Amino acid sequence: MFTVKIKRYRLVTLRMATLLVCISLCLSSGCLHQQEERDDGGLIIEDYFRGDFTVTGEPILYEDVEITLILNPPLDSMNTEVLFDLPEGIEIVEGNKTWKGDILGNETAQITITVRPIQEGELFIQAYVKGLLAGEYEKDFKYYLYFLTAKNSGKVSRTRFYPQSVEGKWIKMIAGLSLEIDLFLDVGEEAVLTCKLIASEDTKNVKAVIELPEEFIILDGPLEWTGDLEKEKYEIFQIRFIPTEVGKFEILGHISYDDEERTYVVRVWVD
Repeated sequence: MFTVKIKRYRLVTLRMATLLVCISLCLSSGCLHQQEERDDGGLIIEDYFRGDFTVTGEPILYEDVEITLILNPPLDSMNTEVLFDLPEGIEIVEGNKTWKGDILGNETAQITITVRPIQEGELFIQAYVKGLLAGEYEKDFKYYLYFLTAKNSGKVSRTRFYPQSVEGKWIKMIAGLSLEIDLFLDVGEEAVLTCKLIASEDTKNVKAVIELPEEFIILDGPLEWTGDLEKEKYEIFQIRFIPTEVGKFEILGHISYDDEERTYVVRVWVD
């Protein structure tokens, strides 16, 4: 969960899980930039460490802000390394930019730093995480955070405030899709896919379509949602299914609004 605690006690909650995606604009994937291109043009997003950010304070110019990265891997993550990459417009006040340690499966590690924006504008922060899952598989992932800093105000987002579309046009509105599910399943095990849509501004005529592998039997839940999104409010729907075969599968998420359309992918392993 990406939770932003603001000094005036305004609370905004966002969620970042197995798959976070942002449309051409980003929302995801790092918004999301946490994405990797497939041969067919889709975007693969694999959050092996199930990372969350919490941010306390507003990133107002020259005011301190506390950032905590919360990691909760589904498997033991040995020799885990974390690196906070800060731009020139942000200086570290307290804490270390690097962290190393072991994290047991389904246990939580929290790494906190205090920073201070010293430059106005959109400031981009990333946390790079790598580790040996199950002590054997080397994996890595990047988490993204954006500050919009001014003298008298500050905003926090996991997506860019003014992203550039694929066509090179500047787009202010951001919409995104987040798919949350365990990465490792057993044949015949009932699983729930949680789909969350969020927009940084009011967005009309948003459409999300989920495409499951034919080896998955759908028990209930809609595979498609169409409607309007209010600013910073989630639209959530769930799909229950059962995998019937062993293998590595991909769940596709298609999201569109206006003239923007993207396909996002999350991989699932079935034993």
